[in-house]
Amino acid sequence: MTTRDTLQTLAGMPDFLESVAPRFAGAKALEAGPDGSFCFLEQVWHLCDLERRGYGERIRRILAEDDPALADFDGAREAREGRYRERSLAAGLAAFRQARSENLAALHSVAEGAWSRPATQEGVGELRLEDVPRMLAEHDASHLAEIQRLLGETPIEDRPRSRSSAMATALMVLLVVPLLGCPYESAFPLGTPADTPRDARLLGQWHCASTWDDQAFLLSMAPLEERRYSIVMTMPGEEPLTCRGHVSSLKGASVLNIQGTKEGKTDDKWMFVRYVLSTPDSVVFEMADDELLKGQPQTAVSLQAALEGPKRDEIFETFYACARAEEKKK
Repeated sequence: MTTRDTLQTLAGMPDFLESVAPRFAGAKALEAGPDGSFCFLEQVWHLCDLERRGYGERIRRILAEDDPALADFDGAREAREGRYRERSLAAGLAAFRQARSENLAALHSVAEGAWSRPATQEGVGELRLEDVPRMLAEHDASHLAEIQRLLGETPIEDRPRSRSSAMATALMVLLVVPLLGCPYESAFPLGTPADTPRDARLLGQWHCASTWDDQAFLLSMAPLEERRYSIVMTMPGEEPLTCRGHVSSLKGASVLNIQGTKEGKTDDKWMFVRYVLSTPDSVVFEMADDELLKGQPQTAVSLQAALEGPKRDEIFETFYACARAEEKKK
């Protein structure tokens, strides 16, 4: 997906929020999600404040400063101190639309050479301005999934969709059989578990859902020896799927190297899943599709170069957004 496509998708988020707002009339706007996630009113004001004081500030500083150090956004503190549950829903929707419009105007005016301007963000690491629209879209996706669970049904048909129908496949199914999206399979990982520390932020249980259908599953990630993860995915009515994985660091990104396991044996193929934690309690997973990797020389150096190259955001495609199963800390 190009940056232009991503900006177009971002423009649809205010419309989506306003289109579902009538379904959260009265006390329903204050009902928390089944996993303790924000109620709809809190969702709106969290998106608004992060848009203007988080991403808005980051965009301005990356454009104005040389390699700025960007702070994380403490959503829990903002929600608590800002008393989101006492605020006006209409005011939040209007403020979010205004903040999103201002950020999109700034991004649309970026000169071609400025997209590579660097920064370092707390909890994320090195990034470039070109990563900001993708991170915004992934954050939107995670909250779309949470709002979907608040509604208890599939989102309306005109909600913004940022990816192709080939990505409407569950992570569980992805690791079992070849699918429409044709995940890229490698005979080797990007690196060994010893190369990169385990990311403790991924540990725990996550409720995962797509933003385009009603498939959902529970993802559990626990530590294994040598910086690995034990990964278990459970979909209602299905046998749990087990995998193992470890993290590799790419330029401006973290990628899970994943192998399926069955009866104590591991698959001989590896798949790569980029992930972004927009907040400590929300994560978006992106699968490496093989379309742009066909014919890639089977060496670790060439594969890493491709996954870090200018087409990396086309290679990795979003397929699920997840929210932490435990009570939210936002």
